[in-house]
Amino acid sequence: MILSTIDLIFIAAGILLFALGIVCAMVAARKEARMLVIADTPTTAAGDVERIYRANGAYGQACEIAGVIECDAPLSGPLTGQSCVAYSHLLRWEDWGKATAWDHNRARSADGLVCRDSGTEFDDRCVPTFWVRDASGRVQIDPINADLDLQELDQRYDVTLASVGDSERRTWRTEKALPTGHAVYVLGYLAERQGAPVLQRHPTDRTKKFLISHRSEQKLIGAHRLQSYAYYFAAGISGSLGLVMLIWRFLQLRIQL
Repeated sequence: MILSTIDLIFIAAGILLFALGIVCAMVAARKEARMLVIADTPTTAAGDVERIYRANGAYGQACEIAGVIECDAPLSGPLTGQSCVAYSHLLRWEDWGKATAWDHNRARSADGLVCRDSGTEFDDRCVPTFWVRDASGRVQIDPINADLDLQELDQRYDVTLASVGDSERRTWRTEKALPTGHAVYVLGYLAERQGAPVLQRHPTDRTKKFLISHRSEQKLIGAHRLQSYAYYFAAGISGSLGLVMLIWRFLQLRIQL
């Protein structure tokens, strides 16, 4: 039996939708697993981290703390100048110039200019170490290879006119950071540095989540829960629709036989 073009399109669409459903279900399961890790790890006071470390070392033990960021040598945000331990600066630019006869097919702005060039630049930086302090004391944090959930501090749009000619550069800049003196949540793993405890990524298992966030534990759990529900819903819709399309088309083919 030779399949028609319509048959091939339906079968291919059904397979793609079913595969998309599987991918969405996998993403949802991963979001849910991360939510459970955050929810199931008990919050430890900074002073108790030292006690746990002195008692048995507990090397690699998951540890969750919340407090205020402190740093001996902080960074400065490129836009705000805000003291911080990590920042991300996104710069997107476009160069616009006067339209010529060769630009009749190009889209033009309201003032008759056309885009000649564009680009995006990223600048991500982080200090090698900082501290988190609560009422009981403070704990050192090694943020290398952490998932950084940064707070957006500023957005700017600027237009710079060229000194010669009818051209201009349009820039969009966004700064996100973990400011010093602000609350932070850390889910890390116990290790040792110069005879003192430090929280860092897991020493052997890179799949274990190491998170530093400006959001509270409750907000993180809520966000992961909402995302997992959304992906499960998309998985159900996409997978069911793909399966129905495949079954319906194969039944049609059997009837034709």
